[in-house]
Amino acid sequence: MKSINDILSSISVLLVFLTLLITYLSTELKQILDESKPEKSRVKERLKFLKKLRFILFLKSIPITFIFLVVTYTLFPQSINILCTSNIDLWNFDTLKTIFILIELGLIGLSIYSALQTLKLVKKLTQD
Repeated sequence: MKSINDILSSISVLLVFLTLLITYLSTELKQILDESKPEKSRVKERLKFLKKLRFILFLKSIPITFIFLVVTYTLFPQSINILCTSNIDLWNFDTLKTIFILIELGLIGLSIYSALQTLKLVKKLTQD
């Protein structure tokens, strides 16, 4: 089994990539969620808007949410192992294990954030 140091080294590049993805996606999500859906009487504009919304939902938001969930799930067993075998000590703690847990908590937070953004897109797509 790999050591925590090896795992942290392996996921560092992945975390940079994921952070860039979520930053890029957040800008687009904010823009499309702030934009009002054209009225039903403006058919061409409404279809164009819905096409853009579906594109962002199915080709950006859902895949990024899935990636975050997979990475979180992959690291979760090691995090549970660390929590079960470690002692809580506010002064003499293992830095690598603590960083690993903080990364996992960050990934859980980003997974929740991206899932909530995806749900907002679905809600906007389905509302009249």
